[in-house]
Amino acid sequence: MAWIVRLSSCRISGSRGDTMKLAIELTEQQAQRLREGASRLGIEPEQLALAAVTDLIASEGPDFDAAAQRVLDKNEELYRRLA
Repeated sequence: MAWIVRLSSCRISGSRGDTMKLAIELTEQQAQRLREGASRLGIEPEQLALAAVTDLIASEGPDFDAAAQRVLDKNEELYRRLA
């Protein structure tokens, strides 16, 4: 069973101060790790997910590039079908 984590809003950089809403599909194991990590920090899982995304996109360089490429490679067939 997959879990959907909905981030209420995520700021993206732009002159208009736009916001973006995301839905992230997680495996049960990933969702459990997210809940456990959030519990240790005393925050909601959505807050931890938002912090992780914010941290990842704020770090330019090889870590971000590698993560983005993994996602693109993993979902290549899906993107092709949706095009």
